[in-house]
Amino acid sequence: MKIDFQFFGALRGIVKNDLLSLDISGATIDDARMALVSYAEQHWSTDHISLLPNCAFASSTSLLRGQMPVPEDGRLVVLPPVNGG
Repeated sequence: MKIDFQFFGALRGIVKNDLLSLDISGATIDDARMALVSYAEQHWSTDHISLLPNCAFASSTSLLRGQMPVPEDGRLVVLPPVNGG
């Protein structure tokens, strides 16, 4: 499944145009998070990687949690913690 991640907050500027497309196995938010962490471990600094466990994931209309399915459009917004979490 192809997922488009859009980054905000402290993760802005980490990738070109704040958008990253990844092919992932699985179809839940947890699967998407694991794929993003795996990518980040190969391409990002430790400071940015350390934010990912505390990031919220959202569709264009709502927050999404662990075993919830990835939206059908494959778009996820990544929201890092604000003011320490």
